Amino acid sequence: MNAFCNLLLLAAGGASILILPLWMSSQNSIGPDRIGGTIVCFFLLAARWMCMSIPLLRAASQGAFSSEQGGGGPGAALGMVAVYSILELYSFLCASEKSAGPFIILPILMPVTIGLYMFWWFSRGLAAPAPPWMRWAALGSTVGVMIFGLVVGGIITGIQEWREKDPAHIAEQDALGRRALYHMPNPNDSITQPLSFIGPDEAADLRAEALAALANRPNLIPELAQELERQNLHEASNAIRYMAQMEPAPPQQLLAPFRRFVEFLKQDIQEQHTDDSLVESLNAAIRGAHALQVNIRPELAEMAEALRSTDGKQAALTVIEMEVAK
Repeated sequence: MNAFCNLLLLAAGGASILILPLWMSSQNSIGPDRIGGTIVCFFLLAARWMCMSIPLLRAASQGAFSSEQGGGGPGAALGMVAVYSILELYSFLCASEKSAGPFIILPILMPVTIGLYMFWWFSRGLAAPAPPWMRWAALGSTVGVMIFGLVVGGIITGIQEWREKDPAHIAEQDALGRRALYHMPNPNDSITQPLSFIGPDEAADLRAEALAALANRPNLIPELAQELERQNLHEASNAIRYMAQMEPAPPQQLLAPFRRFVEFLKQDIQEQHTDDSLVESLNAAIRGAHALQVNIRPELAEMAEALRSTDGKQAALTVIEMEVAK
């Protein structure tokens, strides 16, 4: 029976070694693969729990953790297994956490000392009680590793949560996300992508990079005209935002596409198809009219009349009235 318990302890050690590569592989997975990694981790640690619980039951009942020969008993054995079960549950929570970081070492090390102690004790053939320092070292280090993880992990988690709510950190993460989005592959080298990064709220360096990329496009004017005629208010508004920043002023060949954009916007308002981007589209139309030096006040007046009969469009109506009143 002692030899069998030692084999189980060796199997538990092998399961501990597998935790790290399994956790690392799950970090590089997405979707169902990541969930599958958590499920495999659960069964791996469940197997380790069984491999450790049987030796713990035998060792504790035979006095491995007692100061007297033949000490222990069923109560001590069940108590040891209950405590170890709690520690193994915490190990699973650490191993299944995608942001565990260096704390993934805790579920790996947790059973090491008590496992080595039991392996040594079984190899002695249930001889005289072990020295007290060995018993306490095995028990204390096993529990201590997890308590250390709880305390330090709690401190680090608290710091991370505080930092994640910091406005400067949020702005930094948003900027990094926008830059990563900007550098994503651009299918067919579409002008739509850089036009999305020239807004006033964009980071200054990213906005300058997008503006430079647009200025260097060999077919810039025909592409802008195409954006205006796509009947997509959001993308057309981005194109007009760029036109308003062009120096010198945008060429007159963009006038006809811009007129068609204004007509489409008016028709969209009259048919009540507009969405939350209406104010953005109206501001774009006004900026484009200023850049191209064209009068669109008659169209704006018709839009205002249509908006007055539509609920929830006061903001858009205010934009038109302010422009018409100038």
